[in-house]
Amino acid sequence: MTARIAIVDAGSFILPYDFQLVKALAGRDEGVDFYGSTTRYNAEFLDAHAASAWVVVHARSISSSVASRIRVRGLTSACSRRCCGTLAGTPS
Repeated sequence: MTARIAIVDAGSFILPYDFQLVKALAGRDEGVDFYGSTTRYNAEFLDAHAASAWVVVHARSISSSVASRIRVRGLTSACSRRCCGTLAGTPS
C-alpha cells in the first residue's frame, strides 16, 4: 500500500496556500487526499485539485459564511480519523 498525504483545511480558510502545497506535492508524484469544504468562492481551487491524477478531493458543504467552530472541529476530527488516525492537537 502506498502512503498518501492528507491535507485538511476543514473550513477552506487558506485555499491559496493549500493549492500551492498540494500542487507541489503532486508535482513530486506524492498521493494527496485533500479534505476541505465547498463554499461559493472556492470552486476553482477544488476543481484544480481534482484535475490532478495524484489528488483526491474530499469536500463537504458547511456554512459559506459563519461555520461554528464545533462543526469545523468535528469535520476535522472525522477526516483525520478516516485518513491517518488523529492529528496532533486536534480535539476528537
